[in-house]
Amino acid sequence: MVPLLPQGAHLRGAKSVRFEAMANFELAGVLVARGKLDDALRHYQAALPGFRQARDSFQEGRTLNGIGNVYFLTGFREKAWESYMASYSIARDTQNDVLLSRSLNNLGSVARVTGRYAEAIDFDQRSLELKLRTKDEVGAARTYSGLGTTYFKLGNYSKALEYYKTALGVFQTKVPGEASVVLNNLGSTLKNLERYDEALDFLKKAYEVGEARR
Repeated sequence: MVPLLPQGAHLRGAKSVRFEAMANFELAGVLVARGKLDDALRHYQAALPGFRQARDSFQEGRTLNGIGNVYFLTGFREKAWESYMASYSIARDTQNDVLLSRSLNNLGSVARVTGRYAEAIDFDQRSLELKLRTKDEVGAARTYSGLGTTYFKLGNYSKALEYYKTALGVFQTKVPGEASVVLNNLGSTLKNLERYDEALDFLKKAYEVGEARR
């Protein structure tokens, strides 16, 4: 177990409190990347009071999204939803487009995996509008990919194909390492459209990208 960093109650000033909260927040992100989700959750939860005390609403919202992400990854969808909604409320009240787009995107992910596809599309479309406005190309590509998955689940393979291809164009130029999942999804979509030669081509590319990352 990774020990919690010291809390700022015994220190003077909001800056010290915020510094310690930020340290816990950053450590939580590292722990998520390493798959130590229980420890990550503890550090996110330790960071939250400090950001509130420092009145840093943006970091409070980011931390709530982080908590939601841990719950999402561990299968606690309802708790993830609650954390994402809390972040969304902060973003809406403070009119922070960056935080709002992320929170909407996360809400869309929960709605999608719980079969609430109309809600998922609504959240993702609202998120996408904000990401395009703030010129967050990679974030927009991830939302395009999410929309593609929703339409795939709805059986609208032509629409899914459109969104996946848009996402792929960005991933290949900006973050090639993220392209493999979309390539695989394109292969599955084309297979369902009975375009088998194209499907095989994308699936081979997905395998090659995956192998290159090992």
